[in-house]
Amino acid sequence: MTSSSLVVLSILLCRVVLATNHQVANIKGGGSTFSLQPYSSASLDFGQMYQGFQVTPYDPSNSLTGQQNVASGKFNWGGSDVSITPDLANQGLVVLPAVAGGLLITYNIPNIPTPLKLSRTILPRIFDGTIFMWKDPRIVKDNPFLANYAGRIRIIRQSTSSGATINLRTFLTQLDTANNTLLAKSPSAAVIMIGAIPNTITYLNQYDAHDITTGSDSTVGSAWLEHKDGSYIAWSIKSVKAAIDGISPAIVQNLSNNCHLKFLWLFLITPSYATRYDFVSLYNTPIGLRTLNYLKTITYPDSSTPVYGQSICDADVDGTYKNPCVHGTCSDPYPFQEETEVCICEFGYQNVNKNDCSEPTPIFMPGIERARCKSNVAILLSLHIGRMLLVCHANVIFHQLLLA
Repeated sequence: MTSSSLVVLSILLCRVVLATNHQVANIKGGGSTFSLQPYSSASLDFGQMYQGFQVTPYDPSNSLTGQQNVASGKFNWGGSDVSITPDLANQGLVVLPAVAGGLLITYNIPNIPTPLKLSRTILPRIFDGTIFMWKDPRIVKDNPFLANYAGRIRIIRQSTSSGATINLRTFLTQLDTANNTLLAKSPSAAVIMIGAIPNTITYLNQYDAHDITTGSDSTVGSAWLEHKDGSYIAWSIKSVKAAIDGISPAIVQNLSNNCHLKFLWLFLITPSYATRYDFVSLYNTPIGLRTLNYLKTITYPDSSTPVYGQSICDADVDGTYKNPCVHGTCSDPYPFQEETEVCICEFGYQNVNKNDCSEPTPIFMPGIERARCKSNVAILLSLHIGRMLLVCHANVIFHQLLLA
């Protein structure tokens, strides 16, 4: 399967230290608007799940601003759709592949019968201004229904510091800056403009493109792009997944700094943050698994001790535990917990020498109660244990709560 859109791998950037015990951690992130919906959703959920963290809503701007804000310390994590510069890498920014999506070429040409097809040679010429009419013979070759269409092409471009613009410019080499272009100050503005202005063309992520192209009276569509094998392919989740599977996991950098690991883990291991907005989750992909495994190797500041695995309740990538609770459960399903976080034991078990609820509470050790209650005559034995009264009577054990 090939992809009809530009596949964008969105990355998380972070440069923070771990909060010490009893210290309230502040999590503030922002940057790329391409992955605004997944990042915002994860931030909201994390703030509700962990009251010990002060989570600021995701602040959307653009990729380059997000990078600079992380580097300056204004944010402790950021979203970006473009790689960081060497000087920022030297400042200790950690790069984590987080989510993938498509950059769709969307157009508004009223009353055309089939999707627009744009070849690999035509698409750059539209955006550099060489082709400026929809009825240009080079477009009509693959779209004969435009032969008599008199509309002039108007390009809607986004900010030059936007990751979408940078990625498209990288792909096309050069964006048009002539008078046939319109400036959209944000992706949401581009959505409004492409829907309202005929004969326009722009680039949107798949979530925004879906909203504007699926309306009952919409004249906006997503172009089919030519693959290098000569075929024309429509965008789909399946095609983006195929492209992601072909990315080398080696792009995950060797991590040496500490981030708010629990938040990053939550985002990466929860596919719904991506899929509910038509993005592609990296969970269960080679690059995603490599990222999660790298998180497990991060150490405490000035130490060689990994943060991961200090608690018996630190779950692995697949949700299993190295030493699972024997007679109890873990209250927090995500790793990077403090060493003091242990299994919560079922009634009759405790943690004394171990943390896995494998040690019976002495008075309830199997066999003791039965041994004391074998007589066929009524025997009443009352033992006060905290607020619990154990009553043993004629081979029957009753547990009754003491009244206050």
